[in-house]
Amino acid sequence: MQADPAIWILSRGRKGDLDQMLALARALGWPHEVKRLGFRGPEIPVLSRALLRNAREVFTPPWPDLVLCAEASPSVISREIKRRSQGRTRIVCLGRPAGSAQGFDLVITTAQYRIPAAPNVVELSMPLAEPAAAVQP
Repeated sequence: MQADPAIWILSRGRKGDLDQMLALARALGWPHEVKRLGFRGPEIPVLSRALLRNAREVFTPPWPDLVLCAEASPSVISREIKRRSQGRTRIVCLGRPAGSAQGFDLVITTAQYRIPAAPNVVELSMPLAEPAAAVQP
């Protein structure tokens, strides 16, 4: 019997982003783990790998099957995880990734981010959310 796919949620702790990623992970029904990212200094996406405080925790296998990210710096970290996993890990970015959507398996966004249309971009009319009854305290 094959195990359920593993999901890592890369979070900087922003509630709205984390809530959307948790809603998606729960909807998939797969085991998930929140990896809280901490960065030294100002947020400079191109330097995210160098500024990541907990790199040992984030860049150590076993690699997840899926990474969920939101925001620029976590999206850079997710691409590095995919590279280190030799492309085995898939990435779903919510909102706006750093750079283009090209390096992601799926980008789930809303109109406010003005992401150009592409085969891997899905534009929603509203952010992801769980039904009120499903939200756990």
